[in-house]
Amino acid sequence: MSKLPSSTKIYNEFFEIMESLTFKDEGTVLPKFNKSYHDDSDWDIYLSLHFHDHYEFFFFKGEECEFLVDGFKHTLHFGDILLIPPFTVHCMTKCDPGNYRRIILSFTDRLIDDYNNAGLDILNLVKLLKEKRHYLIQLPFEGKKDVDYLLQKTIHEIADNANHREIGLFANLLGCFNLIAYFMGENDVENTADKRLFNMLAFIEDNLSSRDLSLETIAAAFHLNKYYLSHYFKDNIGIPLYRYINYNRLVLATKYLSQNYPINEVVTLSGFSDYSNFYRLFVKEFDENPTEYLKKHRSGLPE
Repeated sequence: MSKLPSSTKIYNEFFEIMESLTFKDEGTVLPKFNKSYHDDSDWDIYLSLHFHDHYEFFFFKGEECEFLVDGFKHTLHFGDILLIPPFTVHCMTKCDPGNYRRIILSFTDRLIDDYNNAGLDILNLVKLLKEKRHYLIQLPFEGKKDVDYLLQKTIHEIADNANHREIGLFANLLGCFNLIAYFMGENDVENTADKRLFNMLAFIEDNLSSRDLSLETIAAAFHLNKYYLSHYFKDNIGIPLYRYINYNRLVLATKYLSQNYPINEVVTLSGFSDYSNFYRLFVKEFDENPTEYLKKHRSGLPE
């Protein structure tokens, strides 16, 4: 498959598409328009918590893989889709490196607006998934084949520099989202995970900006022993409660930073006790300070 030059214009540059057949294969990718572009040679990257400031349409082409998205684990098989909203924390938790084959479509609100004008409300689909905290879409086999075909067609048309490709690309991706919309309209999306965990994650999200949010306050709210809660959370999610809270606070902070909030307001709105604590955790997680982070991540997908 042809590798695209970074200068290729793709549907007004409001989306990018990448296919990788192994974890080390950079595949067909446009790093110029990808704020989260990184070196694919380090397997640990995929096992680390991360987020994006754009939407991610993840189409899995391997045999089996496990992902953590917004606090819940999802097991993916060939043709399964994750539709992940911006600033949603996720990571892969289990997969054979040789089996990590996928196509990733990244897009912004501008593409959503274009599809709204075409009569498809993608935002409502994302909202439903977010409410259920269930981002896994499992189409029937024929639907999986159709989505795979449309994504492959999009990649080949880009690589071949096909004439009038903007209309074709728009139609290809519209077809993918229409298949998902039809499936979700016919099937009730339900999160079958532990309801207590669901409520606990919602409680954390609702109280991220509060400095009082802690192991003790969560344990009190759910009438649990704090030591039991600590083990329960780690067993279900795979990371300690304190790190889950701090990482999601940092994600919230990056959102405020990208909206040009003053740094002192960012610290307060994100629930950190003081600037020094915020700065230390920020550098620890992202290997750069807030100013460096902003400069680096303002050069990705256009808004």
